Amino acid sequence: MRRAPVAAVLCLAVVSSSAARAQDKTAQARTLFNAGAKAYEKGEYLAAAQAFQQAYKLASRPSLIFSTAQAYRRQYIVDKRPEHARIAADYYRRYLKAEPNGKRRSEAVAGLEMLQPALTVEPAADGSEPAPAPEVKAQTWIMITTPEAEAKMSVDGRPFGNLNQEVKPGPHQVVIRAPGYHDEARKLSPTDGQALALDIPLRPKSAQLTIQVESGASISVDGRFVGEAPLARPLDVKAGRHLLSITAPGRAGYSREIRVSRGQKQTVRVDLETTGQRTLSYVLLGGGFIGLAGGGVFSWLALDREGDAQGVLDAQGQGNIGRADQDNYDRARAARDDWRLAAGISFGVGGALGLTGLMLYLFDEPRAPAVTPIDDGADAPKPTKQPTDMEISAAPWFGPGQLGAGLSGRF
Repeated sequence: MRRAPVAAVLCLAVVSSSAARAQDKTAQARTLFNAGAKAYEKGEYLAAAQAFQQAYKLASRPSLIFSTAQAYRRQYIVDKRPEHARIAADYYRRYLKAEPNGKRRSEAVAGLEMLQPALTVEPAADGSEPAPAPEVKAQTWIMITTPEAEAKMSVDGRPFGNLNQEVKPGPHQVVIRAPGYHDEARKLSPTDGQALALDIPLRPKSAQLTIQVESGASISVDGRFVGEAPLARPLDVKAGRHLLSITAPGRAGYSREIRVSRGQKQTVRVDLETTGQRTLSYVLLGGGFIGLAGGGVFSWLALDREGDAQGVLDAQGQGNIGRADQDNYDRARAARDDWRLAAGISFGVGGALGLTGLMLYLFDEPRAPAVTPIDDGADAPKPTKQPTDMEISAAPWFGPGQLGAGLSGRF
């Protein structure tokens, strides 16, 4: 009884391993098909045919047979070599046999009809049998797919070029490069006659953002505080849109949505404007200072008049005061009182203005304004289209002295 659970676990492990291998084969077939579809679009039909053939060995779909036939037929149109016409016709027949009522049946039949003149071999002038068409030897390819349309590949230090390159069997140093992305290097060793296809995503470079603004200003990107100006080094940000916000006490907040590209170095210079509250605080503080200074002057004048009055009293005490001196004494005391009142008013107004200005100054909190998003336009990124089915369709059309086809690909 103990053996039953062990056997069940082993069966489960075998099933899981088989499923993983099947998924891996499907993924490899998809990569080969995508590489072949890219090569087909660029007119590299032999590379495309070889990739389709290898994909078929991993995922036996009739659509891959049809795609192989299409690639060889297009190669025959280019070089007029009979062996390519023969192979294309053979694959068309294999497709029609595998899917007699397949959705590409009419295209396969049309392709066979177009190739028929090349398949009819006239006997030699001496009546001997014509030599059979030579076999097509499989070439060795390195085929890279990546979502970036501007990506290029270098093999063993050669200048960067196509992502599909014919190479000799053995180890090769491959570098893939695209503007705005980090280079990707691989050591690959394709075998003789192998189309080695890899899907290599590229890592985007960060953009560098330099902010030039007055010292002490707080800088935030996408709502995250990154530091106070001046920053020690440029900010590393991902390509795309970002909300830049800058605030400083007593300054009107700055908010702007910016768009940066991969690897771009961009400088943003910001001149913050003084807020109305800060300007008013300066005015009130100035008024308060003038009021306090005026109060000081008025106090000095009051003391001066107090001194005049005291001088009259001193003179009276010595018995030398008269009616005129009494009038001078009264006038000095009245002036003293007036200056005291003026000093009190000036000190009160100056203090109130200064305190109000100080409060406005201290509580002038910086705020970032709302921002209007950038309108999508021609600069908006375009989605990258990828094939979705293992099938290349190129419906032929004919005309006087003309021959063409429409191309589509699916996985």
